[in-house]
Amino acid sequence: MTVTGYSPIGTILKIGGSPVAAVFDFTPPAVSAGSLDTTTLNPTNKFKTSISDQLITIAPFDINVYASPSALATFQGYLAAGTQLDVEIDFTDGDGMYMNAANGGSCRISGIKPISYKAGSTATDAFTLTLTPSGAVVFQTATGHWYDSVDTITIAGGDFGITSPTSPKTLQAVAIVSGTGFSFYPPVADLTFTSGTPGKMTVGAHTGIVTWVATGTSIITVDITAKSSVQSEVTGTAS
Repeated sequence: MTVTGYSPIGTILKIGGSPVAAVFDFTPPAVSAGSLDTTTLNPTNKFKTSISDQLITIAPFDINVYASPSALATFQGYLAAGTQLDVEIDFTDGDGMYMNAANGGSCRISGIKPISYKAGSTATDAFTLTLTPSGAVVFQTATGHWYDSVDTITIAGGDFGITSPTSPKTLQAVAIVSGTGFSFYPPVADLTFTSGTPGKMTVGAHTGIVTWVATGTSIITVDITAKSSVQSEVTGTAS
């Protein structure tokens, strides 16, 4: 399965309100106030004045993301056009960083650098995007959680086998946002794993780590702890 959204730390980049990439590392932009505007008042005598424009200057900053090749093409289009964008960075806990019209700002992509790329690959690749904010950058706490728009959760790879020598095995859950196909690795601490037959294999409730106990099978279930209606199950075979 190709993951097309959140990174394991659960942060996403949105453009125009739509999720487009998983964020795995970035440092918020530096902000300074009162840059000087030195203007020649008289072109003959070269009189100049240094007047503070009293504006807040927001420096460009880099953000490392996982994105599909098709997303890269979209980013390159924005870069070439110099498009001012509504940009939002959403964190797992509901906090967000906003550079959008609703908060008095915008942002453009001013640079792209591949971190990893394989020719012909359809897998998710890593890129560094340089973002240049214009106007306000707003940090605020939003109501809600990463799972509010999630209606499906699965275990990557489906049914699995485990033997005593290969034990333990870590299961990777994947969450899918309703109606978008946007998938991501959810924070494992917010999930609950259970083993239907712990006499055959056990599983860490909030780790997804399966441990072999005895030969046989067990149904492993995963759900979102705070939204248990969203769940799925796979069969584990211990041999």
